[in-house]
Formats: sequence, structure tokens, C-alpha cells
Amino acid sequence: MAERFSNRDGSHQTSLGLYRVGSAIVSPKHGHALLLHGLDRGVNDGALRREVIIHSADYVSAEFIAAHGRLGRSWGCPAVSRDDMARVIELLADDGLLYVAGA
Repeated sequence: MAERFSNRDGSHQTSLGLYRVGSAIVSPKHGHALLLHGLDRGVNDGALRREVIIHSADYVSAEFIAAHGRLGRSWGCPAVSRDDMARVIELLADDGLLYVAGA
């Protein structure tokens, strides 16, 4: 469970708050992904500059959990399973809303 959150460049931490989901892109590292535009000044408005995106990852899977006893962690990006990424793009791309809440 994430315990620290930040809007600061290089923090490798997620920013809380409301986002407008932007265009579908292809990330060189993660493949199909979605841009995020933070809507909360001083809380997540650095998301686009920080290149915080929704992307899929192998560490979001039952296989990873079985091998490591937990999900993996991104460096601040919301990550979903590879199997779910196409549906996430379909539902949120081009003006969907995403709210990231802490515990």
C-alpha cells in the first residue's frame, strides 16, 4: 500500500486527486498507455510534465503475486494488468476522469 504521495519531479511517487485522461499513446517502455492531466493545482498538476501515464505492467498479475507475495510497484504511474489495458483505453481515453485516492 502506498504511504507517500508527491507532485514533485523525480519523486517516483503517485500524485493523488482528479485527472482528466488524455490521448492513447504508445510508450517506448510500456506499450499502449494513456496520458494523464492532473486537475488539482499543487497536488497533481505536474502529471503531464512528469510523464505520469496509465500503463500495463507484468507486475500487475496473478503470476507476479504468486511469485512475490504482492503486486509490484510503478514509479508513480497507475498500472493495470496487460489483459485489462485495452478495456481501460476504451473506457477512459480522450476525456475520461480518474480519481486517485490514498488509504
